[in-house]
Amino acid sequence: MPKTTAKTTTPSDVSVAQIVGFSLDASEKTRDQIAKEAGFNRGNVLSMIRNGQMPVPLRAAPKLAIALGLDPATFVRRVLSEQQPELLGVIDSAGFGLLSTNEVKIMSVIRSVTKGADPGIHSREQERDFARACRDTLVR
Repeated sequence: MPKTTAKTTTPSDVSVAQIVGFSLDASEKTRDQIAKEAGFNRGNVLSMIRNGQMPVPLRAAPKLAIALGLDPATFVRRVLSEQQPELLGVIDSAGFGLLSTNEVKIMSVIRSVTKGADPGIHSREQERDFARACRDTLVR
């Protein structure tokens, strides 16, 4: 039976170490391949991350996510939420939140439809209508 990819959404109570572990188990790549793609010198770094002995280095998080078949923005958000929750809060409150690949596609569609304008939601009714449209077309 082929291994599944690790692109599924994970619950918030799953740790980064567990996500790495699940993703390593699901990957068809060797640990050494993943380590090299992530910029680590040795595969044992992945074991240390998986076992919670070492946090994911922030500088390596995007490459590690890609090597594991995960969305980089979602993974970096998860890493930040564990290691630097205050920084993540600042990023989010300043409007610089990290978008997942799917969220980037959604924003691209919105920008295309609005011809690059900066649309706003100015009432509860507009918010409800937008939420309903998203739910009806995007959530299946």
